[in-house]
Amino acid sequence: MSQFFDYDNDGDLDLFVVKGGITSEKSNDTGPELWENQGDGKFVNVTEKVGLNQFRGKPYRSATFGDFDNDGDTDVLLTVNGGAPVLLRNDGGNQNNWIKVRLQGTNSNKSGIGTKVEVKSGTLWQKVETNGGSGYLSQSPPEVIFGLGNHKSVDVVRLLWPGGVLQSEINLPVNQTKLIHELDRKGTSCPLLYTWNGNRYEFVTDFLGGCAIGYLEEPGRYNTPDTDEYVKISGTQLQAKDGKYSLKINNQLEEVLYIDQTELLALDHPADVEVFPNERLMPEPPYPSFKVFTAKNAVPPKAAWDSHGNDVLPLITKVDRTYPDSFKLLPYKGYAEEHDLILDLGNLFGAANINLLMTAWIDYADSTANFKAAQKSESCPDGAKLVPPYLQVKNAKGKWETVIPSMGFPAGLPKTMLVDLTGKFLTHDHRVRIVTSMRIYWDQILVNTFSSSSEIRQYRLAPQRAELRYAGFPRELSPDGRKPLLYDYDWIDPLAPWKSHMGDYTRFGDVTALLKSKEDMYVIMRNGDEIQIDFALSSLPLLPSGWTRSFFLYADGFGKDMDIHSGSPDTVTPLPFHGMRRYPYDDTERYPDDEAHQEYQREYNTRRVPGVMSQLYP
Repeated sequence: MSQFFDYDNDGDLDLFVVKGGITSEKSNDTGPELWENQGDGKFVNVTEKVGLNQFRGKPYRSATFGDFDNDGDTDVLLTVNGGAPVLLRNDGGNQNNWIKVRLQGTNSNKSGIGTKVEVKSGTLWQKVETNGGSGYLSQSPPEVIFGLGNHKSVDVVRLLWPGGVLQSEINLPVNQTKLIHELDRKGTSCPLLYTWNGNRYEFVTDFLGGCAIGYLEEPGRYNTPDTDEYVKISGTQLQAKDGKYSLKINNQLEEVLYIDQTELLALDHPADVEVFPNERLMPEPPYPSFKVFTAKNAVPPKAAWDSHGNDVLPLITKVDRTYPDSFKLLPYKGYAEEHDLILDLGNLFGAANINLLMTAWIDYADSTANFKAAQKSESCPDGAKLVPPYLQVKNAKGKWETVIPSMGFPAGLPKTMLVDLTGKFLTHDHRVRIVTSMRIYWDQILVNTFSSSSEIRQYRLAPQRAELRYAGFPRELSPDGRKPLLYDYDWIDPLAPWKSHMGDYTRFGDVTALLKSKEDMYVIMRNGDEIQIDFALSSLPLLPSGWTRSFFLYADGFGKDMDIHSGSPDTVTPLPFHGMRRYPYDDTERYPDDEAHQEYQREYNTRRVPGVMSQLYP
């Protein structure tokens, strides 16, 4: 058996060998040997120099490596067939500087087994992978020691956790143990939208929350993507700039995006009326069809209670980043114990139109969370279930009865959806109960009874020009210390700790032609990329007196994350297409291979990104 380790902490790996074994005859030729790395590709046998020759002649079975006496160097424990183990204590290896890294997994396993750990100190660079075993019935401690020689600081410790999280810790002191907790961070979501508001590009929200492909809903079953969405943009968020409406689509997280079509829908309407798209994320098809809803003089419910009977009406009366959140979180991202929200809508007798305007954000479950939640355990014999919101009203017997079995929910960061309750009440009791086990945070809920008799004038604008470029990463921020995090386009970081899917991305430059129509010829975006899209407003009429203009951005496309349980999580390919029945698709389906799609790939998708390990350790 043999193992590399840095016995003298000089920054290079030496070789420890145990000759012979339990089947060997007792001999002075069997036992441990140490070969010291000279730093030039040569190794010198230092067995006698360090005193290991006195331990020959035993039937050794395994060797484990760790800092047993916690003094900063690596000791070795040998097990002996039929005898007591032998501890080879390293005395003097800690004369050189060192750093010990101990891991605590969050989404990965708790001991961080399988984590790739890289240390850089000046010109010294080292990388190891924590392992789960080192010999027969033996395992080394789940920590690693890096020898630093005479280096007096650590520039960076970088980790790639088994769950896919890339993490960096910088400017660490030497001769200490560093406990590193895996970041529980949001690695993926969907594209982010910024609009020119007359002074600056303002963050609006994320969108295409249902476009994910290869998302594991449960072991053996992937999702069906909802590839398009209308995103509401208020008139104050989007103002003219040099005769154009200008917006930016940014890929800010650890995913690949395939943006196929964009349009700007301008809606002219009376100033006292609000307009909303018929958008909400549904767990499965059919997905909502396009429709414009109107609202006017919407008001909060008469009363509201959470599952514990707490009065939560003050939390849902206005958009202020406060929301009911007393439900218990389960140890799977996006999962909570089943909980409800009861709303008393007041006396709505005679109202011809009743709907709820519900503004919320959601902490998504990812593929790994769904995989873990499906596992049976003693405390959860059937696994945890993710129950999408459903809505109940009181029936004639005074019991709650489900009238909307799948209500849907706003996807991702804060946005508003409309829930139509017209004709849903079974009695004159206008209380509703919303039940879910998802982590949905309702910021505002309003009751709307307005029936529009006014004309809404709609104008669709195709992109005048669209340009793909590298932009970096607008800084995350929280104005009040609460979630969700927002983004500031005025403060951009050039780099972020994300990996990228291996494959061919769209080259930088003009991509206007790719966004004109939905034809599976899309802009393929890596994290840090953005598309600036300008729409000419010359074709729009002047507004009538007392009217205002709002906007919906229409976008169609796909997105794919790097979750290890998602489908094809490491590569841009296989390329998705709208006619596929599932993703990843099997040999009976393929991305369109006609001349037009071949030419599209040759002309546009020429920006090659290497594999993950090449990105981390060039």
